[in-house]
Amino acid sequence: MLGKRLPVAALAMGLLAGVTAMPAAADTTIKVHYAYPQVVKVVHEAVTEELKKREPGIAVEFLAPSNNYDEQMQLILRGNITGDLPDIVFVGTNWTRIVAARGLAEPIDDLIARETDWKKRGFSRSMMRIGTYRGKVYGLPLALSTPVLYYNVDLVKRAGGDPDSFPTDWDGIFELAARIKALEPGLEGIHLTRNPGNWYLQTLVMTHGGKLISDDRRRIGFNGKAGLAALTIFDRAVKDGGMIDLTRSAARQNFAAGKQGITWNSTAQLVRTTENIGGRFAFRTAPLPTPVGTEKARIAAGGNVGIILTKDPERRAAAWKYLTLATGVWGGKTVVTTTGYMAPNQLLADDPSHLGRFYDQNPNFATSLKQLPMITAFYAYPGKNGLRINKAIHDRVNEVVAQRMTPKDALAGIAAEVDRLLSD
Repeated sequence: MLGKRLPVAALAMGLLAGVTAMPAAADTTIKVHYAYPQVVKVVHEAVTEELKKREPGIAVEFLAPSNNYDEQMQLILRGNITGDLPDIVFVGTNWTRIVAARGLAEPIDDLIARETDWKKRGFSRSMMRIGTYRGKVYGLPLALSTPVLYYNVDLVKRAGGDPDSFPTDWDGIFELAARIKALEPGLEGIHLTRNPGNWYLQTLVMTHGGKLISDDRRRIGFNGKAGLAALTIFDRAVKDGGMIDLTRSAARQNFAAGKQGITWNSTAQLVRTTENIGGRFAFRTAPLPTPVGTEKARIAAGGNVGIILTKDPERRAAAWKYLTLATGVWGGKTVVTTTGYMAPNQLLADDPSHLGRFYDQNPNFATSLKQLPMITAFYAYPGKNGLRINKAIHDRVNEVVAQRMTPKDALAGIAAEVDRLLSD
């Protein structure tokens, strides 16, 4: 469970509710856009409030947030055509390369070079690589996450499982899920949610040793054993674990209501999940199974990267102040304690004293840290059809969950459609 820090996070969210912008008398106004407001709104409001104290000449205007990163990317691409772009945008880690490749932003290497104490502020090269394209830095990561398993301790115990020794392989997980499902009508032993960017499917493919695209980038890379294994996980969740075809929102409500034994979710949902459960039962987190071993397995890093889009020198300088505050040590502490995301700032990773005893008191938050050695880029397919490719894959996964397609047929459909879109 979240432990002693939850009231602090909850208090922060309550105090920050209603903060929308800086005073109109400020010298420079920057427009900020982000996605997933239910998770990160409190972070951006906190950054705005702190920026007001440090830089009273900068005003912040929040544009209406997008529901997810794919919708946000569509908005940005349209805005590029109409000339109506925000000054700074926090895009999904999978879309950084697209923003850079399409010339929507300029590199920020010049801004970094002007910071004389840059190396002392925790912005490590390894983390900056997430916002790098062709050797140039275009953005800084605000928050990182990995998918982890969430499990209801009470249901695991009732089903004869040991919460202190949760299964580490999919066979063991589905065996436990089947026992939870059998406890009473209406229980889901396991629920594996899906998202439009196929973050979870990408991770399943890579933890089974597969790759997402061929070396020549003209075909999908998982039309084989790894892809079939990944889709079979969804099929088994339905057949063995009693998974119901629910929206992501409904599935999360089901877990919070104690109607699911096991699920997976982003670490970014930890605070929200804890609050939604409200102490009705205990839950814990566990790492994802890695069938090919932790040395070979890779896990897609979710989260978002702040990228400055404006080319106006004055607004660019102001946006840089916002970005470095949000992604630095101060912002990193806020990100961790109010969401569950990992802060990508190296000082926080190297020196636990910055967060006090937070991870000791909140072990659910520490699970994702165990997966850090395996993280890799959340992939965005190249070319003009990237969003259509995501949808084509997502639709086939949904067909498997709805039991209208077998994993084998779904994989064949994915391969045919994606290969066509990649060559278009």
